[in-house]
Amino acid sequence: LGRGARQLLAYLKAQGYCQDFEVSDLAPVEGGSFRFTSFVRDQVNLDATASLMRSNGNFVPRYDQRILQAYFADRGFACTLEDELADGLAPAAEKSEKRPLVVAKGVRSTW
Repeated sequence: LGRGARQLLAYLKAQGYCQDFEVSDLAPVEGGSFRFTSFVRDQVNLDATASLMRSNGNFVPRYDQRILQAYFADRGFACTLEDELADGLAPAAEKSEKRPLVVAKGVRSTW
């Protein structure tokens, strides 16, 4: 699954959809499930995506997420995800008053 997700995101990158991407290793969790994180940097619609994510809690998944959802479904896996604006694959440090402003460079999705 991880290799397939990377291949699909590499195809989107080659087609000019995004500048780059990262995918963490898949980690097994209870019940035969897996958890992983993906990060898509500078997708073509980042400004529109950021605006919608900030204003709408029911934001519809982006194009790359839809492709990965279909890929997982074709392999017999149901999936859920949580996403956020981010500057990389790793989560930001805990929020604090002295935390520097981080400019979002893409969207991180936890599957």
